[in-house]
Amino acid sequence: LQHCPNLEILQLQHNQLRTIPSLMTLPHLQSLDVSQNMLTVFPSLPSDCSKLTQLVLSYNQIEEIPREILPNLNKLSECLLHNNKLHQIP
Repeated sequence: LQHCPNLEILQLQHNQLRTIPSLMTLPHLQSLDVSQNMLTVFPSLPSDCSKLTQLVLSYNQIEEIPREILPNLNKLSECLLHNNKLHQIP
């Protein structure tokens, strides 16, 4: 993904992924869908993910949402987290 810095939409659903590569090199990312995989960790998003409007992480095994990511998601209009192993939302 490091060779795609202008990528705006990334859809990786239904792939049985346990991890995904760092998304730190995708500052233009607007939509991320990694639903229905086997992720246990919240994906690493760019520190400036101000363009991200849609985040779909449903049907994984994620247990925690990192607090430090929340302030950077100020344009987020859709966030789907259902069917994970979350115990709380920060």
